[in-house]
Amino acid sequence: MQALEHTYHQEWDTITIFTDSKSAIQAITNFKWDASAYIPGIIRHITNFKASGTKVRLFWIPGHAGIAGNMVADHLANLRRTEKDGSILKNVYSVPEKIREIINDHKQQMLQRIKATTTNLAVTSRHSMGILPWHTHSVRPIQSALIRLRSGHSKLNGTISKWDMDTQPNCPHGCTETENASHVLLQCPTYSTAREELKQTLEKLKYPMDVPTLTGINCSIAKHSQKKIAQKLIVFLIESKLLERI
Repeated sequence: MQALEHTYHQEWDTITIFTDSKSAIQAITNFKWDASAYIPGIIRHITNFKASGTKVRLFWIPGHAGIAGNMVADHLANLRRTEKDGSILKNVYSVPEKIREIINDHKQQMLQRIKATTTNLAVTSRHSMGILPWHTHSVRPIQSALIRLRSGHSKLNGTISKWDMDTQPNCPHGCTETENASHVLLQCPTYSTAREELKQTLEKLKYPMDVPTLTGINCSIAKHSQKKIAQKLIVFLIESKLLERI
């Protein structure tokens, strides 16, 4: 809104605005008038620009990703926020915004309660509720294997031996270690050839070769890297035929 008002009385053929708010761009381009109290005014400004022959282009950029212009804008905004000589901009929430805020607050409260009752890293490492894209897959056997690896409740010997007295927890390939997610993903020499491509991917991305990283519960890893790791993990599970056992 501020960018449009700043350029409103200037002569431009094209105005390009970069923002790290993807929701704002979606609300503007989809004419979601009730998404925010400012959306109708922004759409009117863009319409007026278009009528006068000026094209307005909106581009999304990721926030806090080291992009120079975005970092400068954040820095200047933080500086001005502490100054007392500027005008105060009051953001009036619309009803849908208030509802979303209440829902998000409730989700965060529920997440904190759940995290307080478990030591499972798949839960304690989460920053928000909801399904993460790299945790899901359209093929049911793959989806089941990913869930079992994260939860620790798989069909590997180490898990089955806990309720079946006739099953030994050891690796069936002659290893003395317990057959669990850590063993099959990181250690068992039987899968060393199938594991090589997965290992190289992690080395290239400069992430540790450990279970939290491989299973997507290390939430400090960027989304695009999470997806790459998940893809290579699935290839490893298929080539090693572990998909059939997990």
